[in-house]
Amino acid sequence: MEIVEAIWEKRNLNRKVVEVTISSDELSEFISSEEEIESNNEYIVVKIPTGDLNLLFGLQARGYLFTEALIRCRVNVKKFAFNPFYQRILDVTSTGLTNQSEKKSVFEEIKGQMFVTDRVSLDPMFGAELGSSRYVGMLQDELTAGAQLYSINFRGELAGFYVLREKRSGEFVANLGGIFPRFQNVGLGVAMNIFEIQSVANLGGSFVETTFSSNNRGALATHLELGYTLIEQKYVLTKHRWANEQH
Repeated sequence: MEIVEAIWEKRNLNRKVVEVTISSDELSEFISSEEEIESNNEYIVVKIPTGDLNLLFGLQARGYLFTEALIRCRVNVKKFAFNPFYQRILDVTSTGLTNQSEKKSVFEEIKGQMFVTDRVSLDPMFGAELGSSRYVGMLQDELTAGAQLYSINFRGELAGFYVLREKRSGEFVANLGGIFPRFQNVGLGVAMNIFEIQSVANLGGSFVETTFSSNNRGALATHLELGYTLIEQKYVLTKHRWANEQH
Protein backbone atom coordinates (compact mmCIF):
# COMPACT_ATOMS: atom_id res chain seq x y z
CA MET A 1 0.00 0.00 0.00
CA GLU A 2 1.31 3.42 -0.97
CA ILE A 3 0.16 6.58 0.83
CA VAL A 4 1.11 9.95 -0.67
CA GLU A 5 0.29 13.36 0.74
CA ALA A 6 -0.99 15.17 -2.35
CA ILE A 7 0.48 18.58 -1.63
CA TRP A 8 -0.21 19.75 -5.20
CA GLU A 9 -3.90 18.95 -4.77
CA LYS A 10 -4.07 20.91 -1.51
CA ARG A 11 -3.04 23.97 -3.52
CA ASN A 12 -5.46 23.14 -6.33
CA LEU A 13 -8.51 22.20 -4.23
CA ASN A 14 -7.87 24.08 -0.99
CA ARG A 15 -8.33 20.79 0.89
CA LYS A 16 -5.87 18.46 2.60
CA VAL A 17 -5.66 15.55 0.16
CA VAL A 18 -4.12 12.09 0.37
CA GLU A 19 -3.79 9.55 -2.43
CA VAL A 20 -3.70 5.86 -1.50
CA THR A 21 -2.84 3.06 -3.92
CA ILE A 22 -4.00 -0.40 -2.83
CA SER A 23 -3.18 -3.81 -4.28
CA SER A 24 -5.63 -6.70 -4.34
CA ASP A 25 -4.41 -8.20 -1.06
CA GLU A 26 -4.12 -4.95 0.91
CA LEU A 27 -7.70 -4.16 1.91
CA SER A 28 -7.20 -5.28 5.52
CA GLU A 29 -4.02 -3.17 5.73
CA PHE A 30 -5.95 -0.16 4.45
CA ILE A 31 -8.76 -0.72 6.95
CA SER A 32 -6.27 -0.82 9.81
CA SER A 33 -4.89 2.57 8.68
CA GLU A 34 -8.20 4.07 7.63
CA GLU A 35 -9.01 5.97 10.82
CA GLU A 36 -5.65 7.73 10.82
CA ILE A 37 -5.85 8.48 7.09
CA GLU A 38 -9.33 9.96 7.35
CA SER A 39 -8.68 11.93 10.53
CA ASN A 40 -5.70 13.70 8.93
CA ASN A 41 -7.24 14.49 5.54
CA GLU A 42 -10.32 16.12 4.03
CA TYR A 43 -10.36 14.43 0.62
CA ILE A 44 -9.18 10.85 0.19
CA VAL A 45 -8.42 9.41 -3.24
CA VAL A 46 -7.99 5.63 -3.47
CA LYS A 47 -6.64 3.87 -6.57
CA ILE A 48 -7.10 0.12 -7.03
CA PRO A 49 -6.63 -2.45 -9.82
CA THR A 50 -9.51 -2.69 -12.28
CA GLY A 51 -11.57 -5.87 -12.20
CA ASP A 52 -11.07 -6.54 -8.49
CA LEU A 53 -14.71 -6.39 -7.40
CA ASN A 54 -14.02 -7.68 -3.90
CA LEU A 55 -11.77 -4.70 -3.30
CA LEU A 56 -14.14 -2.34 -5.11
CA PHE A 57 -17.20 -3.50 -3.14
CA GLY A 58 -15.24 -3.50 0.11
CA LEU A 59 -14.28 0.15 -0.33
CA GLN A 60 -17.76 1.17 -1.45
CA ALA A 61 -19.17 -0.46 1.68
CA ARG A 62 -16.89 1.84 3.67
CA GLY A 63 -18.27 4.96 2.01
CA TYR A 64 -15.86 5.39 -0.88
CA LEU A 65 -17.49 6.37 -4.18
CA PHE A 66 -16.34 5.25 -7.60
CA THR A 67 -15.53 8.31 -9.76
CA GLU A 68 -13.53 7.11 -12.77
CA ALA A 69 -11.09 4.63 -14.20
CA LEU A 70 -7.68 6.01 -15.14
CA ILE A 71 -6.35 4.62 -18.41
CA ARG A 72 -2.64 4.80 -19.18
CA CYS A 73 -1.39 3.94 -22.66
CA ARG A 74 1.53 4.59 -24.99
CA VAL A 75 2.63 4.30 -28.59
CA ASN A 76 5.95 3.55 -30.31
CA VAL A 77 6.48 6.67 -32.39
CA LYS A 78 9.04 4.95 -34.63
CA LYS A 79 6.47 2.40 -35.75
CA PHE A 80 3.53 4.79 -35.99
CA ALA A 81 1.77 5.18 -39.33
CA PHE A 82 -1.50 7.12 -39.34
CA ASN A 83 -4.42 6.50 -41.63
CA PRO A 84 -4.14 8.74 -44.75
CA PHE A 85 -7.78 9.65 -44.12
CA TYR A 86 -6.54 12.04 -41.42
CA GLN A 87 -4.35 13.99 -43.83
CA ARG A 88 -7.25 16.26 -44.68
CA ILE A 89 -7.38 17.63 -41.10
CA LEU A 90 -3.58 17.85 -40.90
CA ASP A 91 -3.56 19.94 -44.07
CA VAL A 92 -5.40 22.74 -42.28
CA THR A 93 -3.68 22.45 -38.88
CA SER A 94 -0.18 23.08 -37.60
CA THR A 95 1.77 22.86 -34.37
CA GLY A 96 4.81 24.40 -32.74
CA LEU A 97 6.11 25.69 -29.42
CA THR A 98 3.85 28.41 -28.02
CA ASN A 99 4.87 32.04 -27.98
CA GLN A 100 4.06 34.24 -24.97
CA SER A 101 0.75 35.43 -26.43
CA GLU A 102 -0.37 31.86 -27.17
CA LYS A 103 0.71 30.69 -23.72
CA LYS A 104 -1.42 33.40 -22.11
CA SER A 105 -4.38 32.39 -24.28
CA VAL A 106 -4.01 28.74 -23.26
CA PHE A 107 -4.25 29.63 -19.59
CA GLU A 108 -7.29 31.82 -20.25
CA GLU A 109 -9.04 29.00 -22.13
CA ILE A 110 -8.41 26.57 -19.26
CA LYS A 111 -9.80 29.10 -16.75
CA GLY A 112 -12.90 29.30 -18.94
CA GLN A 113 -13.78 25.69 -18.05
CA MET A 114 -12.23 23.96 -21.03
CA PHE A 115 -11.99 20.63 -19.18
CA VAL A 116 -15.25 19.16 -17.87
CA THR A 117 -14.88 15.35 -17.87
CA ASP A 118 -12.43 14.82 -14.98
CA ARG A 119 -13.61 13.57 -11.59
CA VAL A 120 -13.14 16.95 -9.89
CA SER A 121 -15.12 18.96 -12.45
CA LEU A 122 -17.93 16.39 -12.43
CA ASP A 123 -18.01 16.11 -8.63
CA PRO A 124 -20.88 18.22 -7.20
CA MET A 125 -18.75 18.87 -4.10
CA PHE A 126 -16.17 20.63 -6.30
CA GLY A 127 -17.54 21.62 -9.72
CA ALA A 128 -16.20 22.84 -13.05
CA GLU A 129 -14.85 26.18 -11.78
CA LEU A 130 -12.62 24.53 -9.19
CA GLY A 131 -11.75 21.83 -11.70
CA SER A 132 -10.52 24.51 -14.10
CA SER A 133 -8.32 26.06 -11.39
CA ARG A 134 -6.91 22.60 -10.76
CA TYR A 135 -5.93 22.26 -14.43
CA VAL A 136 -4.22 25.66 -14.33
CA GLY A 137 -2.14 24.36 -11.43
CA MET A 138 -1.43 21.10 -13.26
CA LEU A 139 -0.16 22.97 -16.32
CA GLN A 140 2.03 25.20 -14.18
CA ASP A 141 3.48 22.10 -12.50
CA GLU A 142 4.22 20.45 -15.85
CA LEU A 143 6.04 23.54 -17.13
CA THR A 144 8.01 23.84 -13.88
CA ALA A 145 9.03 20.19 -14.29
CA GLY A 146 10.50 20.97 -17.70
CA ALA A 147 7.61 20.21 -20.05
CA GLN A 148 7.32 22.05 -23.35
CA LEU A 149 4.04 23.72 -24.29
CA TYR A 150 2.88 23.31 -27.89
CA SER A 151 0.13 25.13 -29.75
CA ILE A 152 -2.39 23.65 -32.17
CA ASN A 153 -3.46 26.04 -34.91
CA PHE A 154 -6.50 25.45 -37.10
CA ARG A 155 -6.92 27.56 -40.24
CA GLY A 156 -4.65 30.21 -38.71
CA GLU A 157 -6.33 30.34 -35.27
CA LEU A 158 -5.07 29.01 -31.96
CA ALA A 159 -7.34 26.02 -31.31
CA GLY A 160 -5.70 23.94 -28.59
CA PHE A 161 -2.51 22.84 -26.91
CA TYR A 162 -0.53 19.93 -25.53
CA VAL A 163 2.53 19.48 -23.33
CA LEU A 164 5.41 17.04 -23.70
CA ARG A 165 7.88 16.12 -20.97
CA GLU A 166 10.72 13.62 -21.18
CA LYS A 167 10.20 11.16 -18.32
CA ARG A 168 13.33 9.16 -19.07
CA SER A 169 15.66 8.91 -22.05
CA GLY A 170 13.57 8.59 -25.20
CA GLU A 171 10.26 8.26 -23.32
CA PHE A 172 7.90 11.23 -23.17
CA VAL A 173 4.63 11.86 -21.37
CA ALA A 174 1.79 13.97 -22.72
CA ASN A 175 -0.27 14.33 -19.56
CA LEU A 176 -2.16 17.46 -20.48
CA GLY A 177 -3.68 18.75 -23.67
CA GLY A 178 -6.97 19.57 -25.30
CA ILE A 179 -8.96 21.40 -27.94
CA PHE A 180 -10.70 24.66 -27.12
CA PRO A 181 -14.50 24.21 -26.89
CA ARG A 182 -15.37 26.25 -29.99
CA PHE A 183 -13.10 24.04 -32.13
CA GLN A 184 -14.29 20.68 -30.87
CA ASN A 185 -16.10 18.10 -33.02
CA VAL A 186 -14.10 18.79 -36.18
CA GLY A 187 -11.42 16.12 -35.71
CA LEU A 188 -8.77 18.18 -33.95
CA GLY A 189 -8.45 15.65 -31.15
CA VAL A 190 -6.96 13.20 -33.62
CA ALA A 191 -4.67 15.93 -34.98
CA MET A 192 -3.48 16.74 -31.45
CA ASN A 193 -2.46 13.15 -30.79
CA ILE A 194 -0.74 12.83 -34.17
CA PHE A 195 1.16 16.04 -33.47
CA GLU A 196 2.27 14.68 -30.09
CA ILE A 197 3.65 11.57 -31.79
CA GLN A 198 5.35 13.54 -34.54
CA SER A 199 6.84 16.02 -32.05
CA VAL A 200 8.33 13.19 -29.98
CA ALA A 201 9.77 11.64 -33.14
CA ASN A 202 11.31 15.01 -34.06
CA LEU A 203 12.90 15.15 -30.59
CA GLY A 204 14.47 11.74 -31.16
CA GLY A 205 12.16 9.94 -28.76
CA SER A 206 10.85 6.41 -29.03
CA PHE A 207 7.63 6.42 -27.02
CA VAL A 208 4.93 8.82 -25.90
CA GLU A 209 2.64 7.95 -23.00
CA THR A 210 -0.59 9.52 -21.80
CA THR A 211 -3.21 9.04 -19.10
CA PHE A 212 -6.89 9.96 -19.34
CA SER A 213 -10.16 9.37 -17.53
CA SER A 214 -12.80 6.85 -18.54
CA ASN A 215 -15.21 9.78 -18.30
CA ASN A 216 -13.57 11.16 -21.44
CA ARG A 217 -15.04 8.76 -23.99
CA GLY A 218 -13.64 10.66 -26.95
CA ALA A 219 -10.07 10.25 -25.72
CA LEU A 220 -10.49 6.49 -25.46
CA ALA A 221 -11.80 6.20 -29.02
CA THR A 222 -9.03 8.39 -30.42
CA HIS A 223 -6.17 6.52 -28.75
CA LEU A 224 -7.53 3.15 -29.82
CA GLU A 225 -7.90 4.41 -33.39
CA LEU A 226 -4.29 5.58 -33.45
CA GLY A 227 -2.91 2.28 -32.17
CA TYR A 228 -1.93 3.12 -28.61
CA THR A 229 -1.19 0.12 -26.36
CA LEU A 230 -2.86 -0.14 -22.96
CA ILE A 231 -0.33 -0.13 -20.11
CA GLU A 232 -2.44 0.15 -16.98
CA GLN A 233 -5.96 0.77 -15.69
CA LYS A 234 -6.99 1.74 -12.18
CA TYR A 235 -10.34 2.39 -10.54
CA VAL A 236 -10.44 5.64 -8.58
CA LEU A 237 -12.67 6.03 -5.54
CA THR A 238 -12.99 9.10 -3.35
CA LYS A 239 -14.38 10.26 -0.04
CA HIS A 240 -15.09 13.82 1.14
CA ARG A 241 -14.40 13.96 4.87
CA TRP A 242 -15.50 17.57 5.33
CA ALA A 243 -18.86 16.78 3.73
CA ASN A 244 -19.40 13.93 6.18
CA GLU A 245 -18.53 16.21 9.09
CA GLN A 246 -21.01 18.85 7.91
CA HIS A 247 -23.78 16.24 7.99
